[in-house]
Amino acid sequence: MLLIINRLICFLLTTNLHPFHVSVCEVYYNENSHSLEISMKIFVDDLELSIRQGGHETFKLVDVEDPKLVGKEPIETYLKNNFQIKVNGKTTPLDFLGLEFDDDALLCYLEGKKIKKIETIEINNSIITEVYLDQINLTHFQYKGEMKSLKATWNKTTGRIDTSGW
Repeated sequence: MLLIINRLICFLLTTNLHPFHVSVCEVYYNENSHSLEISMKIFVDDLELSIRQGGHETFKLVDVEDPKLVGKEPIETYLKNNFQIKVNGKTTPLDFLGLEFDDDALLCYLEGKKIKKIETIEINNSIITEVYLDQINLTHFQYKGEMKSLKATWNKTTGRIDTSGW
């Protein structure tokens, strides 16, 4: 019995730490500043793997010897390549504001400015979908007190919300 428990513990320690692949994004329209305030929660190990497969073979977020962020620029580039927003049919430039660690996840913050009114919003969220076919990216969009959610997967990364009736 002890041998079985030992093997089970070894198996669990050598497999992926989380058996599901998901990211959560919140997009909030701030009427006072006419901006989209965006926060994303992405598993650290998944993001590292995606950035490495994208050409940064030695990229890592945390150094065991010095637990500081190793490289912000590859994260910013990755997010801008894999997360885009169109408001009323026009691409909205997104500014990368920063990030912070939340246990085994990374919180990333972006902002889209100078948005007066939203009739339609189209969100492309292909975060981690190039690595895991079971990746699910949930995006919650809040506008004028209403909230709608989009689910993106490897074969459908873009969703559209019509707010004209809100």
